[in-house]
Order: sequence, then structure tokens, then C-alpha cells
Amino acid sequence: MSMSITPLTPARWPAFEDLFGKQGACYGCWYTHFRLPPAVRRENNRQRNKDHMRERVMAGPPPGLPCLRWGCWMQIQESWLERIAERKAGRPMMRYML
Repeated sequence: MSMSITPLTPARWPAFEDLFGKQGACYGCWYTHFRLPPAVRRENNRQRNKDHMRERVMAGPPPGLPCLRWGCWMQIQESWLERIAERKAGRPMMRYML
């Protein structure tokens, strides 16, 4: 069985949304904990967090690497974005053979 991990692009938003589920993973955080100041996080609800993350994904560059087969997510550093941008479209960033 093989699996590939590719950058979270706007085209992959629906799959990412499915991965995080109706509740938005981690109590509605939508992985915004390290992206928003504490005061903003306290004021936000699930929908605002989801909207923030969706806007971030749509604006680019990719903020992370979803692994949809295993149902996991990895946020990436800005320094990795250049490497991702240099890859050919559709080519996986990493490939694991199991």
C-alpha cells in the first residue's frame, strides 16, 4: 500500500474540510491556534476559525500537508514553501511505501 502527501491547495479544501469534520478538529480550532493572537482566538468560534483557515488556504501558499489516507495534518514552515513551489504540479511532496 502506498500513500502520498501533497500540499494543501484550494483544490484540496473539500478533502481537508472532510478530514477536520463538522466540529473542525480540536474543539473547533481548525488549526488556527498558532496562527491567531490569543485575544482573537478567544473571540472566535468554530465558523470564524474555519473561515480564517479557508481564506488562508485560498490565498496561498499552502499552509500545510494533509495526509488524507491516514487522516492527519502537518503544518509547515515558510522555508518549506519554496521547495513545494518548485515541485511540478501534481507531483507528491513525499511518498511513503508501506
